[in-house]
Amino acid sequence: MKLPKINDKILHAVVSCMIEIVLALTIHQWAPWQRFLANIILFGGGKEIYDMMHPDEHDADWYDLAADAVGALIGEVIIAIIWNVVMA
Repeated sequence: MKLPKINDKILHAVVSCMIEIVLALTIHQWAPWQRFLANIILFGGGKEIYDMMHPDEHDADWYDLAADAVGALIGEVIIAIIWNVVMA
């Protein structure tokens, strides 16, 4: 069975969302904006730097970083909803 190809930007957003949730659960003393920036700069930026250093295998793309930011934001929204439900 051949799986359908998933859009690269969707993958970036989903992975960034998951990273953001893991960061929120493990480094909960950080403010949401600190986790968001750490995710985008370290993971998203790191991936794009890797892509730039390997142009024969990967394409560096600013839109990938934008998709990472969207995913991280969605992750923070999910965490805020969960914490508000649990703490209520």
